[in-house]
Amino acid sequence: MNVLITTDFSKNARNAVCYALSFFGNVDAQFHILHVENNLEQAPFLEDTSTAASITVENNTATNKLERLKELLIKKKLAVPSKISLHFEQKKFIDVIREKVETLSIDFIAMGTKGASALKQSTVGSHTTDVITRVKCPVFVIPEKATYQPPKSVVFPTDFNSIYQSKVLRTLSHILLLNKAELSVLYVSKKNEELSLQQKKHKRAIRAYLKYLPHNFHFTVNSTLEEALQVFLESHNISIIAMSAKNINLFQHLLFHPELEKISYPERLPFLVLHE
Repeated sequence: MNVLITTDFSKNARNAVCYALSFFGNVDAQFHILHVENNLEQAPFLEDTSTAASITVENNTATNKLERLKELLIKKKLAVPSKISLHFEQKKFIDVIREKVETLSIDFIAMGTKGASALKQSTVGSHTTDVITRVKCPVFVIPEKATYQPPKSVVFPTDFNSIYQSKVLRTLSHILLLNKAELSVLYVSKKNEELSLQQKKHKRAIRAYLKYLPHNFHFTVNSTLEEALQVFLESHNISIIAMSAKNINLFQHLLFHPELEKISYPERLPFLVLHE
């Protein structure tokens, strides 16, 4: 397994690296830690020698920071040296991610966030959205207050209006098996009404795929999904929120919700975004 972890050397990025290494620590995984800068866009021809010299210094600084980060991870016994590869690139962020996913056969991407309030207006937020929408690879979005504990339960919010391709459910099943976790499929409705025939069909398809894995279905009535999800998380020992990338608008709504005094999960629970 190959895991790509992005870092900008911030506190939340370091937390994401530690979380990812802990999460995949029990499998044979190679961790690729990546730092990307866009200095070449600012000075594409390097005509100014002072600019070129400045970029050289920054390159050396970034390389040193990556090395120090690796030393910290080894010191914390999160991985052995041979399992950590360091990468530094100066290109457009999304182009680098696509290239690494292809050339390194990446199975999962892990990215840190600064919490919903900062994420709404941050470069990290735009990078996260870009990766989720433009790179066909499962993405862990790890908030700054996430603390790793072996996950025992994963929630999968759905409206049963879409049929999920086998790749989405296969990746989700892999995560469940990896951690011996249980899946809670959560359906939220604004009214207490019966599922349509199509929704029932899609629900049966999910149940059939998961028949050999521990899972359960939950139905709740609430005016908003984010409030329903918050209530559900408070009453269940949920470790990860999993969603399909086809529901990107729903993902953004859940993660960027403004009423932070009421909604706390975007700052403490990782999101796993699954691609078809």
